[in-house]
Amino acid sequence: MTNSLAVTVDSEKGFPITFADSANFDAFGKLRVSMPHTIFDSKTVHGKSSLFWSEAVFGSGAIHFTNQGDASVTLSATSANSYAIRQTRQRFNYQPGKSQLAMFTGILEPTSTAIKRYGLFTSLTSAPFTPNLGLYFETQTDSPTSIAVVQNNGSSLVASVSAKREQWNIDKLDGNGISGKNLSLSAANIFLIDFEWLGVGRVRFGAVIDGQVCYCHEINNAGRVQGAYLASPNLPVRAEIRQSTNGSANSLKMICCSVISEGGANFTGVTRGIDTGASSVGIDIQIPGNRRALIGLRLQSSKLDSTNEVLNASVVPLPHQAATYCPYRYELVINPLMDKAALTWNSVDSNSNLEYSIAPNNNISLSGGTVITSGYSTLGQTIDLSGYRFEKFLRLGCSLDGIRDEVWLVATPLINNTIDGFHGSLTFIESD
Repeated sequence: MTNSLAVTVDSEKGFPITFADSANFDAFGKLRVSMPHTIFDSKTVHGKSSLFWSEAVFGSGAIHFTNQGDASVTLSATSANSYAIRQTRQRFNYQPGKSQLAMFTGILEPTSTAIKRYGLFTSLTSAPFTPNLGLYFETQTDSPTSIAVVQNNGSSLVASVSAKREQWNIDKLDGNGISGKNLSLSAANIFLIDFEWLGVGRVRFGAVIDGQVCYCHEINNAGRVQGAYLASPNLPVRAEIRQSTNGSANSLKMICCSVISEGGANFTGVTRGIDTGASSVGIDIQIPGNRRALIGLRLQSSKLDSTNEVLNASVVPLPHQAATYCPYRYELVINPLMDKAALTWNSVDSNSNLEYSIAPNNNISLSGGTVITSGYSTLGQTIDLSGYRFEKFLRLGCSLDGIRDEVWLVATPLINNTIDGFHGSLTFIESD
C-alpha cells in the first residue's frame, strides 16, 4: 500500500498535490514549501558575465555571447578533438541535511560527432580538462538521438554511473511515461538536478516541462555503496562541447542557471582573520597617488573546492610625526594585476583551506582588478567594513586551469610624506 494523500486545490483543473515520493518533495523527502535560498544564479542578458565564469577553448572551439535579443552564450566546435568549456569560478557550498537544487536552461541536442555536457561538475586543471567529478546531462556520439545522466566520481572508491535515456528508471520523457511529457532535445529546455549528499544520498535528474517538474532518473546511493558517491559535493556549474570527428559545426547553447539550497542556508564554517602584524611601523607607503597592496587572500592550490566568504576588512594609517592631516583611499580588489615575484604566501593556519600574503614595504603596486568597495579616510579614523555584504560576490574560486582568485586590501595616500605606514586586516569564514 502506498502512503499518499491527494488534495485537489483547483476544482476546475483538478491539479493534485500528492504527499508521496514525487516532485512535491526535495531530495531528502521533505515537502517543498517555496522557501528556496539562492546560492548562485547567472543570466546572460548583456554579456558573458566573465567575472563569474572561466573559459577554455582548443582547436576550432569557440564561445560567444549571442546577442541581447537571444540572451545566451553558445559553445561550438568543428574539427576533431576541439573543445569549448565554460565553468563558474566559484564552487557552491553544499550544506549537509539540505537538498541542493540546480537548474540549467539551454539546448543540448545530441549528435553523432560531438559530446555535450551540462550540469554541476569539474575536471582536472590541465588540458584537455577531462571531467572527473560531478552530476550532469551528457549526449554521447554512439547514441545520436539520446541523452544520458551521469554521476561521475572519477577514480574514487565508488564507481561512476551513467544511464542513457532508454535506461531511465522514473520516466523516459518520451510521452509514454508517468508524466505523459516529451523532452524535445532540439529545443531549449529547463534541466534540473537535485541531490542529498551526506556522502551517500540520492541524486535525481529531470526537466521542467509545461510548468511541471518531471523527474526522469534517480540514483540511490545510500545502502548500496562503500563510501562517498562524490569526493566533494561543492561543485561549479559547467557546460562543455567536445568534437570527436571533423565535420559540420556543433553547438551547445547556455541561457541561464541557478543553484539553490532548499529550506534555507546557514554558513556554518569557521571564522578566521589575517592582518599585517603588530609592528609599530606598518607597511611603508609614501608615494602619493600610487595604489599599494597591503594584504591578500586566496585558496590553497590543493583545496580548490573549499567555500568561503569575506566578512570584514579594516585599515589603520600610522601618522608621520609632524602630520595632522593625511587623507588616503582604501579599496578591496579582486584579481588585480601585480608583480607577484616578491610575494610570499603562507597558510592561514594548519586547519585552514586558505593562504595569505603581506606585501613588502612600498614596492608592490597594482592596476586593474575589480573593485568591490572603496572610500576615503584620514588620520584617527579606523576603517571597518563589517557592515558590507561581500558574501554575494567575495567567494574566492579559481579558473579552469587552477589559477586562483585573490582579494587584496589596497591603500593609496593622497598627500606626500604624511603616513609612516599602514596596517590592514581581513576577516573571512570558510567551510569544507
